[in-house]
Amino acid sequence: MTRLFISTLVVLLFANSCTKKSAPVNCYNCASNDSVVSNIPALNKAHYIYIYGTKCGFTDAQVRFYQRVNTKVDTMFFRNDTLEVEYWTMNCDIE
Repeated sequence: MTRLFISTLVVLLFANSCTKKSAPVNCYNCASNDSVVSNIPALNKAHYIYIYGTKCGFTDAQVRFYQRVNTKVDTMFFRNDTLEVEYWTMNCDIE
Protein backbone atom coordinates (compact mmCIF):
# COMPACT_ATOMS: atom_id res chain seq x y z
CA MET A 1 0.00 0.00 0.00
CA THR A 2 2.81 2.38 0.87
CA ARG A 3 4.61 1.63 -2.41
CA LEU A 4 1.44 2.40 -4.35
CA PHE A 5 1.02 5.71 -2.53
CA ILE A 6 4.67 6.73 -3.10
CA SER A 7 4.63 5.71 -6.76
CA THR A 8 1.38 7.63 -7.33
CA LEU A 9 2.86 10.68 -5.62
CA VAL A 10 6.01 10.49 -7.79
CA VAL A 11 3.96 10.16 -10.98
CA LEU A 12 1.79 13.16 -10.04
CA LEU A 13 4.82 15.32 -9.20
CA PHE A 14 6.55 14.31 -12.44
CA ALA A 15 3.43 15.04 -14.51
CA ASN A 16 3.04 18.45 -12.86
CA SER A 17 6.66 19.40 -13.59
CA CYS A 18 6.34 18.44 -17.27
CA THR A 19 3.35 20.61 -18.05
CA LYS A 20 4.18 23.55 -20.29
CA LYS A 21 3.61 26.91 -18.71
CA SER A 22 1.79 29.27 -21.09
CA ALA A 23 3.20 32.71 -21.75
CA PRO A 24 1.05 35.63 -20.61
CA VAL A 25 -1.06 37.16 -23.37
CA ASN A 26 -2.18 40.78 -23.46
CA CYS A 27 -3.98 43.28 -25.66
CA TYR A 28 -1.85 45.80 -27.55
CA ASN A 29 -2.70 49.06 -29.30
CA CYS A 30 -0.70 49.11 -32.55
CA ALA A 31 -0.11 52.14 -34.75
CA SER A 32 1.31 51.94 -38.27
CA ASN A 33 2.73 55.06 -39.90
CA ASP A 34 3.76 55.27 -43.54
CA SER A 35 5.71 58.28 -44.75
CA VAL A 36 7.56 59.37 -47.90
CA VAL A 37 10.69 61.52 -48.11
CA SER A 38 11.90 62.80 -51.47
CA ASN A 39 14.42 65.25 -52.87
CA ILE A 40 11.48 66.91 -54.65
CA PRO A 41 9.47 68.88 -52.05
CA ALA A 42 6.12 68.19 -53.76
CA LEU A 43 6.58 64.43 -53.19
CA ASN A 44 7.30 64.74 -49.45
CA LYS A 45 4.47 63.37 -47.34
CA ALA A 46 5.25 63.30 -43.65
CA HIS A 47 2.31 61.06 -42.72
CA TYR A 48 1.08 59.30 -45.81
CA ILE A 49 -1.08 56.62 -44.16
CA TYR A 50 -1.79 56.11 -40.47
CA ILE A 51 -3.51 52.93 -39.27
CA TYR A 52 -4.47 52.27 -35.64
CA GLY A 53 -5.74 48.95 -34.30
CA THR A 54 -5.88 46.61 -31.32
CA LYS A 55 -4.29 43.16 -31.24
CA CYS A 56 -5.37 40.82 -28.44
CA GLY A 57 -4.10 37.41 -27.43
CA PHE A 58 -0.46 38.10 -28.35
CA THR A 59 2.57 37.28 -26.24
CA ASP A 60 5.43 39.79 -25.94
CA ALA A 61 7.54 37.79 -28.40
CA GLN A 62 4.73 37.71 -30.97
CA VAL A 63 4.25 41.48 -30.72
CA ARG A 64 7.99 42.13 -31.15
CA PHE A 65 7.98 39.90 -34.25
CA TYR A 66 4.85 41.65 -35.59
CA GLN A 67 6.52 45.05 -35.18
CA ARG A 68 9.76 43.89 -36.81
CA VAL A 69 7.93 42.46 -39.84
CA ASN A 70 5.90 45.66 -40.33
CA THR A 71 8.84 48.09 -39.97
CA LYS A 72 10.83 48.56 -43.17
CA VAL A 73 12.39 51.10 -45.54
CA ASP A 74 12.29 51.12 -49.34
CA THR A 75 14.36 53.38 -51.58
CA MET A 76 13.25 54.13 -55.13
CA PHE A 77 15.19 55.92 -57.84
CA PHE A 78 13.38 57.53 -60.75
CA ARG A 79 14.49 59.35 -63.89
CA ASN A 80 16.05 62.81 -63.64
CA ASP A 81 17.74 62.00 -60.30
CA THR A 82 14.50 61.79 -58.34
CA LEU A 83 14.98 59.94 -55.06
CA GLU A 84 12.11 58.72 -52.93
CA VAL A 85 12.40 56.88 -49.62
CA GLU A 86 9.34 55.24 -48.08
CA TYR A 87 9.21 54.36 -44.39
CA TRP A 88 6.77 51.91 -42.80
CA THR A 89 6.87 51.84 -39.01
CA MET A 90 4.82 49.86 -36.50
CA ASN A 91 4.65 50.60 -32.78
CA CYS A 92 2.61 48.60 -30.26
CA ASP A 93 1.88 49.57 -26.64
CA ILE A 94 0.23 47.37 -24.04
CA GLU A 95 -3.31 48.42 -23.09
